[in-house]
Amino acid sequence: MKSHRLNRLFNAKSGPSFDVVIDHYCMPMMVEPLVFRPNSVAGGYMVDCDLVKIQHLVRQAVELGLMLINLAEESEYCEKLMYARENMKTPAHTHRKKKEDIIARRGTLRLQLWPGTPRESEGIVFEERVNGTSCRLTGGEFLDLKAGERITLVPGIYHEFFPVYGPCIIGEVSTANDDLNDNFFINPDVWRFPGIEEDEASFLRLIGEKNS
Repeated sequence: MKSHRLNRLFNAKSGPSFDVVIDHYCMPMMVEPLVFRPNSVAGGYMVDCDLVKIQHLVRQAVELGLMLINLAEESEYCEKLMYARENMKTPAHTHRKKKEDIIARRGTLRLQLWPGTPRESEGIVFEERVNGTSCRLTGGEFLDLKAGERITLVPGIYHEFFPVYGPCIIGEVSTANDDLNDNFFINPDVWRFPGIEEDEASFLRLIGEKNS
């Protein structure tokens, strides 16, 4: 993806609204990034980063990912705000270090949880705290969080989530955050951030570019 396209998303003062531009490019801010990687790295789509070829593929990326803003990122804690449309799924992953609260700020968020890798922990009973109270869950089952509800996830719990019954605003409060090194997806080809080609100076750098 080229930086000038991202600049158009962020610089709303000189162009259409943020949501209108997102709809124009048919994708959220965080999408399945394989379509932006060259065939030599991830040839499953065989589009070689060609935006013309991937135009129809990017629509399906709306079903995988979300928009995410880091509100606070300190050495001790992190707070995030996320937005996803109905059925826009964040795929199964875990963290080895981070403990987090996932909060449905608006709408209904459906989570699927496992105490280990999904294949090995399907059906295993475990406990997590839901709204501050210990709750018995079964690996692979769904849990719906309504607006104002939360779940506390400890390291090692695999989770994926998506809104149901409409879009959802999602909050996250966690211990120290390391987006680049502490996200472990079941699908090893899934990565959080597409590569950015610097064809002009960036108006705002993304999380994945913070060390570049």
